[in-house]
Amino acid sequence: MDMHSEHEHTKFSCDGSVVTRSGGSWEGHILPGAIFILWGLHHMLGIFRTYVNSHRSKKPEFISQPYYQFFSLPLMTESWFKILLPPLAVSVELYWAHDAYRRLVCSAGTVRHGHINGDTLNNWQHTAIYPGFVAAGIIDLVSQHVALPSGTSKAFVALAFLNETILMLLHKKHTPLDIAVHLMLGYTMLSSFIFTILEIARPRSFLISCGRVFSLFLQGTWLCAAGRILFENRPFWDEMGGEDTAPAMYIPVLYCFHILGVAFTMAMSYVGFLVYYTRRHSDIE
Repeated sequence: MDMHSEHEHTKFSCDGSVVTRSGGSWEGHILPGAIFILWGLHHMLGIFRTYVNSHRSKKPEFISQPYYQFFSLPLMTESWFKILLPPLAVSVELYWAHDAYRRLVCSAGTVRHGHINGDTLNNWQHTAIYPGFVAAGIIDLVSQHVALPSGTSKAFVALAFLNETILMLLHKKHTPLDIAVHLMLGYTMLSSFIFTILEIARPRSFLISCGRVFSLFLQGTWLCAAGRILFENRPFWDEMGGEDTAPAMYIPVLYCFHILGVAFTMAMSYVGFLVYYTRRHSDIE
């Protein structure tokens, strides 16, 4: 039997009809994508600054941090962003970008009263990604007042990445293009989890820290790409209801270009940062 037959992953609306739409929205991909890009940029600058500073005379050696100061704002600003931004993303998924996505369970008076509302399930799956980051932000704040074991804050960030990885890789899709796009996203989230675990084990490794930042950028750029691919109705990505596999086959090509583009941009950013910082500080060894 074809593993992607029309009967697999069937969901039902509250009126008993089969759900044919995939769920999700342009906003629901672009907004978190932009947040991941900004988060990656913030950590990239923090890691570059800490690493280059470690090569100045009488400065401490490089040790990666679970959060970095955002310009001249208080140190825990990033942690508060982890707590406050996810509810905004949840609001986009369940309130602003759609109509009537607040109900997960079919209400009384409908054909499927008490059953899961298959029309909204994908969006509820999306929202399940965000509580892990809220928990990580809370742990950051707690760590400022309680002596938690070393690596606890990063461990909760890793847990957030693991949660989103599981949700994305088990996020059932129907058409080849939708499956390919979300599979690449799931792999990217998995890389964030792996790099964060490695960073806990090797906090003095500059390259591992850069790997985590790389995965954040890649999550962001691919989420933005997914929003454009799946919701802008471009002829290039029209798979004719799943009959044309060419768009899905092109996804790995585009994903590889994203990998190369992010890696090259980070490398050039480090070169530029090093040149700029060296001109400002003559004691860099």
